[in-house]
Amino acid sequence: MEKKIYMQNNDEYRIYGKGILFNNGFALNETATLVFRQCNGKNNFSEITNMLLSEYNVSTEEALADVNTCIEEMLENGIIIEVEK
Repeated sequence: MEKKIYMQNNDEYRIYGKGILFNNGFALNETATLVFRQCNGKNNFSEITNMLLSEYNVSTEEALADVNTCIEEMLENGIIIEVEK
């Protein structure tokens, strides 16, 4: 079975503090920036969630919700794309 993985789709951005501001006005906070950086064409949702769990002292439920929200918003704004592998 193929897994959906995520890949960055927008390289027009500036780093500000620990976040990212895209030229279209879409901004990522520190947590969303970590998620974005994991969207390298190799990682799936579970791998990204596990990375977040290793970086922050949060529950699995919080990490799942945060990653889901980040992925959905970045997909909607064209910041990342889903690819099958």
